[in-house]
Amino acid sequence: MKKVFIILVAIAINIVALHGQKIVTIGNDMTNSVVYPFTTYYEDGRTQILYTFDEILMSGLIEEIGFNVSDNNSYTMNGFTIKMGLTTNNTLTSLYTNSTEVVYEGDYSVSATGWQMIQLQTPFYYDGSSNLIIEICYDNDDYDYYSYVYASEMSNRTMTDYDDGNHGCSMTSLYQESYRPNLRLSIDTSTCPRPYSLSTTDNSTGTSVDLSWISPYSATAWELKYGLNGFDPDLSGNTIFLTSTNYTLTGLLSNTSYTAYVRGICDANDTSSWSRKISFVTCQIADSVPYYCGFEDSVDNHNWTLKSNNLYSNNWVIGSATQNGGSNALYISDDRGITNHYTQNSCLLWAYRDIYFTPADGYEVSFNWKCFGEYNDYLYFFIDEKQDVEPSYNSVNPNDLPDLNNQLYNNREWQTHTTIIDGSYSGTTKRLYFAWSNNDLNNFQPPAAIDNISVIPLSCGIPYNIYSENITDHTADISWMTNDTINLQFQVVYGLSGFDLNSGGTYLAVSSNEVQLTNLASLSNYDVYIRRICSISDTSQWSQSVSFTTLCDAVTDFPFTETFEQTTSFYNCWKTINNNFDDDTWEIRSGNSHSGNYSIAIYTDYNNGYNDDYLISPKITLSGNQFLQFYKKVRSSGELCLVKMLLIPITKK
Repeated sequence: MKKVFIILVAIAINIVALHGQKIVTIGNDMTNSVVYPFTTYYEDGRTQILYTFDEILMSGLIEEIGFNVSDNNSYTMNGFTIKMGLTTNNTLTSLYTNSTEVVYEGDYSVSATGWQMIQLQTPFYYDGSSNLIIEICYDNDDYDYYSYVYASEMSNRTMTDYDDGNHGCSMTSLYQESYRPNLRLSIDTSTCPRPYSLSTTDNSTGTSVDLSWISPYSATAWELKYGLNGFDPDLSGNTIFLTSTNYTLTGLLSNTSYTAYVRGICDANDTSSWSRKISFVTCQIADSVPYYCGFEDSVDNHNWTLKSNNLYSNNWVIGSATQNGGSNALYISDDRGITNHYTQNSCLLWAYRDIYFTPADGYEVSFNWKCFGEYNDYLYFFIDEKQDVEPSYNSVNPNDLPDLNNQLYNNREWQTHTTIIDGSYSGTTKRLYFAWSNNDLNNFQPPAAIDNISVIPLSCGIPYNIYSENITDHTADISWMTNDTINLQFQVVYGLSGFDLNSGGTYLAVSSNEVQLTNLASLSNYDVYIRRICSISDTSQWSQSVSFTTLCDAVTDFPFTETFEQTTSFYNCWKTINNNFDDDTWEIRSGNSHSGNYSIAIYTDYNNGYNDDYLISPKITLSGNQFLQFYKKVRSSGELCLVKMLLIPITKK
């Protein structure tokens, strides 16, 4: 049983001014503590707390709230929601259901002890005469342990509940507590409150961004300041005066880090303080195929994103410590580019460039590389959708990116890597990723280095999106795609799986994007390759293979008996369908057989008859006067199972 620990005490009010904000502290006892509102020893929690106007003693925009944490647990609270509302109620003795506003919504964890301030996503206007309701709730699927907060004895001011298996923000059976968490509020009490919720959206050009913000009631104009990261808005930056709460910044540098602030102008003599800053990085300006990069062009170099981190001594750099012709290359360095050298600090680092694949039927990607490295220290390369990637302490791959395989390593001298890409990328923008990963063991020099990247269109592209369908016992339909629909001439080769493409297989000349393969062996695995014939002297490379398995022949010889002994002619021709996708399905099992060692059975214990599972025989050609006989039994008389037999005519192969 989970135990609840509550230890508590008294109340005090403290008001200080800090950077134009008023900080109000309600309750200052640091002897006793409670487990709410951060009740992460349970999966779900909901807490409502009442603070009165004579405790707050001022009006204004509440920008932050905080609790004084005595013992923290950093377990994340999912769906962490803060709501605030105004009320005339002086006590809180039941669930508060009147109107409240969501001021924070997301995931949150208590990161440390002491006053933990939570910046509200939407500041809340407090009128100074009403009492204040604060609700905090969350919804987890697991639990860890509590975070304790200091609290003061205060009856009829706190309602809470925490439990497993509920949705925290929907819990209604809240109960009274005798102690209330101490609270700290950061309130902007000025006559011209500062703007909030300054946000930005990168556009696709890389040279402009859309900014917007929310401004309190009194401002009629705004001053926007922006500049490279780190500037002081009171001393420098670019200034723009505006009469609306949104603006598109233009003329920015691509792939560059910026910071922006905004402040309100309420009248000629009344200006707000600066908003909290927003930092953003403009996106790359994608280059297009044909693309060549020897890292000699400063404009192109600027559009490479090097995702490294000062926490690690190893970083991607563009410099002159090594190269394969010219002056520069892209490489890993542990001394800011002076050498192509690395230390054994475990990390995963990224470098990438966005490329628009000008319409073509295929592409050749090549680059020079070298990389030695200790066991599990690798260079990786792949092309995929644009996605944010961050450096890390290990080789954890971001979601939705290809697995980090096909490692390049074990070469101290420059090598050439070439990849042929089919036309499926035609007309799209993709990202060229290079990743360097090393463990924390030995460091065998040198680490990764890249030079002379080229992406060129092919005059005769590889067929792609190859499909096999309408598969029968002796035929299969194969189809594929190309971007160029002129002069469709192809060569198709197929054979039993594993055949040698250079010396085996059956060849077909095809003048369309599809073909039917005939005279195939039943119940057999086949591989198919396709290449395009653009001219006598211009032929594409072979496509990747597509594989399929033909169906079984029909049963025509009688009597036909299936004993599931794994040696019968049609043993592999039986199919199963697990229609309800549970763990119970038809399986060949040893034991419980009518004869021999095997039978086919379905385990249905404790599933309340919820099966919807099918066992399908091979095709059977009936000529008349045949009958069906099979044996069945249940393992336990307490678990009866209904078995139906369906005879389905096949009118189409």
